[in-house]
Amino acid sequence: MANNSIIMSLDIRKNNNALSKCFGHYFAEVHRLGTLSTYALAKHMSEHNNLFGEEELRLILGKLARCIIEMISQGRGVKLDGLGTFYPTVQNVEGGAADLATAQQMGAKGLVEGIHIRFNPESEDLRDLTYKAMKRKCTLRLENVVESTPVTETVDGEQKIVRRNRVFTPVSDFAYNEEQGSDSGSGGDDEPRP
Repeated sequence: MANNSIIMSLDIRKNNNALSKCFGHYFAEVHRLGTLSTYALAKHMSEHNNLFGEEELRLILGKLARCIIEMISQGRGVKLDGLGTFYPTVQNVEGGAADLATAQQMGAKGLVEGIHIRFNPESEDLRDLTYKAMKRKCTLRLENVVESTPVTETVDGEQKIVRRNRVFTPVSDFAYNEEQGSDSGSGGDDEPRP
């Protein structure tokens, strides 16, 4: 049972990919409310903490981000106790090098497509942030059924999907509409919902 009074809302989306073995199945996704900026996070933190104000916390968080990037750029992982470890991994160019001589000739920049910043959540007993532990810590609620319809335009004589019109229908309304046999849409937007 979740021990958190803060609710994480989930939306339900139907898999409309005809090539998928799960075509037509429904899956949950987090109902995202946007991303907090450093400023917003500092403001939120200052409301929980009387020791530091919003401005000091912004400076600390900004320095923290710069230092983590600096350490990762040097190949070091950075562990934040209670949160987890940030560390770098390499994405190689497709196919790599056929032999050592070719690898040496390509050099580091030629072998590497990019560097990823990875995150491994804390897994100590008291601060377990692994995916199953996070589920236990969250109170989950179904929010909306999300339906997407492609919006196409003709580009160079071909029909191409330029965006998807997403319609969000509260789960309770959707179930009612399904029973009544009416349209389930309650309004759409052309941009991803934050």
